[in-house]
Amino acid sequence: MISKLKIGYQNYRIEPHVGMDVSGDTDIDRGIIRYDSEEVGLRHFNTLLHEVLHAVCDQMALDLDDDLEERVVSGMANGLTMVVADNPGLGVALNLILKPTTTASDSA
Repeated sequence: MISKLKIGYQNYRIEPHVGMDVSGDTDIDRGIIRYDSEEVGLRHFNTLLHEVLHAVCDQMALDLDDDLEERVVSGMANGLTMVVADNPGLGVALNLILKPTTTASDSA
């Protein structure tokens, strides 16, 4: 599991917590994303993605009211989780696309 993420100009620590009354939360001011450590699989993936999207909303200064932000973030996280779950090769393909490649000029 990753322990930190950089989202925009801010660094976030990723912290597991036991017995949370919500699946996760994001403390924008302190740069912390917390998740319920008892979650596994797609539910865990969805929670982390959901919290990352809250941080993205902040970084992009979307300035949505709390209810609208929660609906947008939930919808996008749920939709993207379905895409990833239904297309297991997508993660591998994205990693290959984003993987830095060495060219002849790089090694000179």
